[in-house]
Amino acid sequence: MKRGCALLLTLLLLGTTATADVLIEPSDDFYRTHAEECEYLDRSYTANGKAGYVALYQSPKSSRQRETVGNGAVLRGRWIYRGTWLAVEEEDSEELRGWVELSECVPVADYLSFEEVHGGEFVPYDRALDTNFADIENVVLWTYPGSGKIAWAEADARWFRENVTPAEAFSQCWEDGEGRLWGFVNYCYGWRNTWVCLSDPDNTDLAADPEVLPEKMVYYPAADPVPAPSSGVSGLAAVLVVLVVAGTAVLIPVVCRGGRRPGE
Repeated sequence: MKRGCALLLTLLLLGTTATADVLIEPSDDFYRTHAEECEYLDRSYTANGKAGYVALYQSPKSSRQRETVGNGAVLRGRWIYRGTWLAVEEEDSEELRGWVELSECVPVADYLSFEEVHGGEFVPYDRALDTNFADIENVVLWTYPGSGKIAWAEADARWFRENVTPAEAFSQCWEDGEGRLWGFVNYCYGWRNTWVCLSDPDNTDLAADPEVLPEKMVYYPAADPVPAPSSGVSGLAAVLVVLVVAGTAVLIPVVCRGGRRPGE
């Protein structure tokens, strides 16, 4: 149900551009059988396991590890199973690397992190800023105000003049410590969930401000070396297998002799 709602919401946001921008679903057996229990959320995370690494599993219900990753590595995913497991994708493709427990990851600061801290400070859009988009060619899309990280530096400004009005585009706004007003953009030319500096929309040189999202997380050091992935067969399971094999080896001769013991 969550997946269906996410797809519908995306189509509504994209409007006429929906055919050119679709949600990517992983080619994975576990995902295919549990798709209705997965929620779409495109986000990056930093590996932060207490043991110094995180394991990427075959599935949330498997003990077999596909890969182990040292703390500090950035993991990207779009689908979350029951709010606790992330489907981790390859860096440059949609191929699935494995599933990781979200409790062992820290979200990379983004628009959601910003909203968690500053959501109570959001204000409505000021139409007096409409003129800031009249005579510019490009608009800079930022990951969030004060991040210093550009999502896209050359968004065609006509989007905010012809596709939507600025008042329609910017659902919520925020004023930074320098008195600049920022606006949140749900969607623009394929880019979702970005921010625009409404006071200076085409400026690519806005410096980062660490005070906007001060770091509060505890990061565990990376293991050295990072252990190899586990096959998922525990020591107890291995012992049981050996016992079963040994027991079978004893029983086969007995059965073949019709149940007679040696010497009978």
